[in-house]
Amino acid sequence: MKPGIETPVDPLQGWEDRTLPAEFVAVMGSSIALGLLMGTMGAYFIMWWESPISMLRGMSLVGMALGLVVILIGIVLHEGLHAFGFLLGGGAPKHIKFGIMWAQGMPHAHCEVPLRVSSYRIALALPAFVLGVVPIILGFATHSVWLTGFGAVLLSAAAGDFMILWSLRSVHAQTLVRDHPTKPGFQIAI
Repeated sequence: MKPGIETPVDPLQGWEDRTLPAEFVAVMGSSIALGLLMGTMGAYFIMWWESPISMLRGMSLVGMALGLVVILIGIVLHEGLHAFGFLLGGGAPKHIKFGIMWAQGMPHAHCEVPLRVSSYRIALALPAFVLGVVPIILGFATHSVWLTGFGAVLLSAAAGDFMILWSLRSVHAQTLVRDHPTKPGFQIAI
């Protein structure tokens, strides 16, 4: 090699790609999301002996629009909770970016620095727990179809996170992992 000429650096050198194919994410993610949504709401209606039709009859156009706004705010909070998890795991605010994966139609929070798998798992699971599981439990306990529905929608919005968590199941907790910047998935240090 001639002096002053650098060889190109392979960004994957030392890292194994563990991304999920877009088609798989679309089909499997939709299936998981639909199953979580229908399972949660079905359990709610069975527990409280209610009909989903009676809930729909009581909805107004304004109520539906407000519900949509609340869900959109919930999705923004979902990504914010991922970012909070990245911060807890050792990332700094300057290393966290937000965007949308247009091919999959998914908003995402991305941490540019590697984290331990244990920390990455927490960052992935945090939104599902805080915005999904907790509101569902509170909704069931208080007989609130709206709180249960909010939790069910945001739990189903975590379908991609569950798929990535499943992909991490055999990776040791202390292994370094970095979020993939443009695809659903991650890269692990090898």
